[in-house]
Amino acid sequence: AKKSHLLTRYLGEPGDLLAVTGSLGRAAAGLHLLAKNQPLSRTLKEAQLRPQPRVEVGRILADWGKVRSCADISDGLIRDALHTVGPKCGVNLYSSKLPIHHSVRRVAKAQGSSSLAWALAGGEDFELVFSFPKEQENSLHSLAKAEKLRLSVVGEVVKGRGVWLDGSRLPADIRAFEHFRS
Repeated sequence: AKKSHLLTRYLGEPGDLLAVTGSLGRAAAGLHLLAKNQPLSRTLKEAQLRPQPRVEVGRILADWGKVRSCADISDGLIRDALHTVGPKCGVNLYSSKLPIHHSVRRVAKAQGSSSLAWALAGGEDFELVFSFPKEQENSLHSLAKAEKLRLSVVGEVVKGRGVWLDGSRLPADIRAFEHFRS
């Protein structure tokens, strides 16, 4: 890759917007059903067992030239969004803007689970989360339309470390994925 086209981490600044590619929570919903040995749709099964890294979308975003910072969503949005922000920064996510797949909502309701928790903390979605200057939001929407991409603005970079949801600290029952937690 050209040095000018690299997508790097930890450069998001307060006031930047956060966006994601695709939809969130499908892999977590698929894992939930697989663990319970319950039938699941092809969409959820493939999201968990055959994730597709968003390499081409990453190239398009790099060519766009407005992305300040980017990370893949493998450990959940609430963990990986922090990989896009600079020192002493955090993120405020908007629950109403999260692109949660309709099948995730349906399965969560039937299972007595939270589609919001799966979207925020489920992990393995292999979508991208990225920060970009707020004044480029219209340009992002134009890019999405021109390239036929699903790109959703889901939050903003804020001063102060941590993750907020709709301006408040995360609910205690929503915890980021941790590799070594039992």
